[in-house]
Amino acid sequence: MIEVYKSVESADGRANYADRTLFGLVSDHGLVYTPRLVSTDELLFDAMRAEGIRISYQKLTHDEGGLPAIHGRRNIKSTRPLDAVVGSTAGGSYIIDLFDIRGLQGDDLAWQRHPGYHALRGHRLLSGQTIDWIEQIKRRLKDTMDLALIREYVPSSDERWSAEVESVVRIISPNRGEARVYRIRKSDDKTDQTVLYRYEVLGEQDPLGLVASVREYWIPPDGRSVEQVREAIRECMDAAEGCQDHRWQGLLSTTLRADVVYQFSHLYDSNRAGTINVFPLRHVGMNSDVHGRHAGEAFGEKSGTQLYFGAQLKHASLQTARNGSLPVTLYHWFVGDERFYDSESEVSPAEQFGYPSLMDEPAFESIR
Repeated sequence: MIEVYKSVESADGRANYADRTLFGLVSDHGLVYTPRLVSTDELLFDAMRAEGIRISYQKLTHDEGGLPAIHGRRNIKSTRPLDAVVGSTAGGSYIIDLFDIRGLQGDDLAWQRHPGYHALRGHRLLSGQTIDWIEQIKRRLKDTMDLALIREYVPSSDERWSAEVESVVRIISPNRGEARVYRIRKSDDKTDQTVLYRYEVLGEQDPLGLVASVREYWIPPDGRSVEQVREAIRECMDAAEGCQDHRWQGLLSTTLRADVVYQFSHLYDSNRAGTINVFPLRHVGMNSDVHGRHAGEAFGEKSGTQLYFGAQLKHASLQTARNGSLPVTLYHWFVGDERFYDSESEVSPAEQFGYPSLMDEPAFESIR
């Protein structure tokens, strides 16, 4: 592709277009080897039934590696009357959708109302039985689950938090305690949105083990030591209102839990995100016949590459970036600052596009 740009003569007589083109390349995801494959359906739902819990469920998706199947419109299966619908993604996650039992009596929007953490401690099934989902998940998946995520607060729920709190996501683990991720908006001023992310450990153990997961070989060569990075993470964890996203992102890029605070906070922005999201232990594949999972929470599944070249760029590196920034960066380079930063807009480019442009990074100084 580069050779094509080099070989085409430009209309103004310049030799080629390669030196005035910014190329962008981004990979999809990494991969984690999973020598242990398990059926979460059997470990959870079948085991519950064996103990007399009358729970009904339906699998929404086929297991990773299984034969493809097409269900025509006439063969669509109803989710009523069911207690749960489950799905899995490439062995790296397991999603359980539960429903507001009141809505199952005839409300077509019942699927939009997910029971939160506290409601799940005493969730009533269609059979009339009541179960503690948190206890069931912890006990039955203790040998295969890394952690699970559950909504603790969303604005549409009946629970009330501070007006500044946008969402709270609860993190549970089988034997490493629990934690919360808060998203806090400190300003209503559209020209100066300040969003903070707070990570609160509930108890003595951190279920994510953020401080211990720092790796020296991921720290950029800026003179910081492992202990200095760990101390900076502790400061964000101890801060009453947390830290801004860019600080969390930079610090966590040196850990085994890359970008975890931001990602967990935004997982439940959509009511299509399921009720309980389970992530397996490293080297465990959930509902998969393939010995290599992706779409999970481990660093290996998230590790990708962004590469920008051409346009007389200097040699430089970016410590961390989200894939969504690539098209925004290319657009910013193409239209220039004047059009990208519209002075009449009340919303920042990051708010408009959903991801920030990386042209604000020092690596792009030579072309600004």
